[in-house]
Amino acid sequence: MNKKHIPTVVLGSILAGSLIVAPLGDSVYAADTSIQIKGVYGIIPSDVAPYIRNGVTMVPINVVSKLGSDNTYVSWNNTSKTVTINAAGTKTLLQLDQKYALQNGVRIELAQPATLKEGVVMVPLRFVGESIGAKVNWDAANRIVYIGEASSSKNEPSPTSTASAIQTLSKQREKTVYDLPRTTLATELPTVGMQTVTHYFPVGQSDVFFEAMPDRISYYEVKNNKATEIWSANYNDKPSANGKDLPFLPYQITKEIGKRPSITATVAYYQYSASISDLRYGLIDIKGNDTELGHTDPAQTKERFPVDQKELALVK
Repeated sequence: MNKKHIPTVVLGSILAGSLIVAPLGDSVYAADTSIQIKGVYGIIPSDVAPYIRNGVTMVPINVVSKLGSDNTYVSWNNTSKTVTINAAGTKTLLQLDQKYALQNGVRIELAQPATLKEGVVMVPLRFVGESIGAKVNWDAANRIVYIGEASSSKNEPSPTSTASAIQTLSKQREKTVYDLPRTTLATELPTVGMQTVTHYFPVGQSDVFFEAMPDRISYYEVKNNKATEIWSANYNDKPSANGKDLPFLPYQITKEIGKRPSITATVAYYQYSASISDLRYGLIDIKGNDTELGHTDPAQTKERFPVDQKELALVK
């Protein structure tokens, strides 16, 4: 294997506001560019901004009742921490932080579970939208999610808008890695150096990333316009399945500090060798399968984080 992997209950069809519950864990990060949800009657407002995590668009639970017909009902059980959605003869249950949903009693795995942000229940938009019979489309260039009839072909992104989305994401990643100030953990783990540096981003994102040397990897989140180091680890060449948390990291971790993240989505990687000005980039899926998408010289292209259309297609 080429070592590019590392060098209260609420009912009704329209809720009065966002469903607020007591915080149960770490807050999630906010997206660096706002996302809008557009239904048949225009933009759907939300008290907490939607965001993308692990390639999945997350929205406040109050948005759900505005996606379908007047026969869409949403309830919250504060004891079991469960959202219940009844629509079009389908009953869907999503429990906070549980990685599967029950739809008419059938278990369905989720790419991203319901979670909390600023005390508001957030749910995966595409799964919830489609579970109530609403078509969901993503316009990456304008960062708009179209629901139902609003997602007709006339609103789908053109080649020009796709090119704009690619350029925007590329520039955002470059700014995150090279321009933002960094806050590091109190202890710095040793490394042999930076002959080759690999950066990893969950698909469609620029506000979280991994930075890996040949024997050390660190994880950063953008907070308050700074790249904050959350976790760092040393590793060796021995194969090890880091499993569901870091499927793109197939090596044995020997020491770690901070809180290890869980990335359950395909990641885009960029492996850069400064000595020969060589950049290889591609995608690694949740099973660890590597698809190389390009091989360039950044000194010539002036682009450190090229984005491929195949990546944008994975954003849900």
